[in-house]
Amino acid sequence: MVFLLGATVAPSCSIANHARSQNALLTAVGGEDVSTVIKAGERCPVNVRYLRDFRSDLESLGRALVPVTGDKQIPFSEPSPIRTLTGPSMIRNEDG
Repeated sequence: MVFLLGATVAPSCSIANHARSQNALLTAVGGEDVSTVIKAGERCPVNVRYLRDFRSDLESLGRALVPVTGDKQIPFSEPSPIRTLTGPSMIRNEDG
């Protein structure tokens, strides 16, 4: 499944802010490693992302706020609608 922010950008948002929105969406859904915990000689990443209730459907994600300029925040869905595409479950190379 691929999450897409549309190509159109709201007048209140610049292209740079649109990129920040995309990055924030990716972090909200997939998470971001913020640290590493070492326990019994094993390294485990600490991943931070939205709770399942906030990332389980597009409507919830669309209401989440993303910073734009200064102290201003707008919903993810304001720069452009969020939608999903379903693609192949696996991509194979020529060597199989």
